[in-house]
Amino acid sequence: MGQHVTKISSIPIRCHSDAEGTMDHYKIAVRSFKPDFILVRQHAYSMALGEDYRSLVIGLQYGGLPAVNSLYSVYNFCSKPWVFSQLIKIFHSLGPEKFPLVEQTFFPNHKPMNHHMKNGARGLYLNCHDVGLELGDCKGQASPVLSTQPDGAQG
Repeated sequence: MGQHVTKISSIPIRCHSDAEGTMDHYKIAVRSFKPDFILVRQHAYSMALGEDYRSLVIGLQYGGLPAVNSLYSVYNFCSKPWVFSQLIKIFHSLGPEKFPLVEQTFFPNHKPMNHHMKNGARGLYLNCHDVGLELGDCKGQASPVLSTQPDGAQG
């Protein structure tokens, strides 16, 4: 048998509860086969339209197909915040000296943000999610305090 390399987007997969996973190949004629193993070399999820292959990863796991790289890790890497939460665990166990980590904030959704900038007693409220204002330019003037929060939150 020869090698077979294909993009994840063109893999029709069929898995049965008896742990038999097969893939169909349509190049010349419909032919089903069970691979000896698989190697995933591309992301299983992207925010680009039509780039969500998580169901294929689940199908490969469901079918019990052996993989060079862990299908568990391939699936976990579909969510960047999930991966970062695992890095936070390592950060807490090793400490900032051995495992430095750039501080990030997680928001559970992607609501538009409001920006509040204060300089002394004066305040400026920017509702600029529609405008696309570059806040780095604003912050450099007179050292204001800048905070960002979801729409509708009180500041």
